[in-house]
Amino acid sequence: MKSNMSESGYFAGPLNLDREKMTADTALGAVLDLQRHEFDALDMLAMREGEALTFEQLYEAVWKTQDDSIERSAARFDLERLIEKVSLAGEGFMWIDFVPETGYTFRTHWGHNWNTHKSLATQRGHTSVHPPGKSAKTADQSPANPTPGIRLTIQLIAGIAAAVLVLFMLVMVLLNVIRSDNYAVIDQEVPLSPYESVIDCDITNCIILNCSGDRCSDEEREW
Repeated sequence: MKSNMSESGYFAGPLNLDREKMTADTALGAVLDLQRHEFDALDMLAMREGEALTFEQLYEAVWKTQDDSIERSAARFDLERLIEKVSLAGEGFMWIDFVPETGYTFRTHWGHNWNTHKSLATQRGHTSVHPPGKSAKTADQSPANPTPGIRLTIQLIAGIAAAVLVLFMLVMVLLNVIRSDNYAVIDQEVPLSPYESVIDCDITNCIILNCSGDRCSDEEREW
């Protein structure tokens, strides 16, 4: 879908082509580094988005008109390199299909309005998507969010921390249960008066708190 067409360039899906400056960038912020033949071939394909162009059509219109000494093998190599560049910059939103005996087709997976464009790109982690006809250099840049890899690492660390916290709490509960059981045994083994209570114990001794009268005192007693 081509929009904002002018003599100098146009927008095809997420692709922005400027013929005057011979530059190509995308709404996702990617800039394509293209040679003259690659730019002209992409321009020809993007102008006929969804339409298959044969190798001979592209070769005659792009390579042969500029230099009739260029061999077909060199042109095919340029097209293969162009397909890789467009695929990398398009990130699934634009690409060039090649079908033997049929030809090359420029395709895009791009909505018909800006909100759809931004929504689709945001789902893939882009935070610097700019409107059609507006280059990445002049677009308003929003604060960058962590990349998907960083977000995944943060989530993993948070998950590990939560698991460690849960494990720590379980260990503390278990220790309290064991300690309570030990105190139950100690209460049976250590004779206590109504005014005494166990504060703490080790293997052989306990600290006993005695609160009789107006004062409290503690003493160590073997059990």
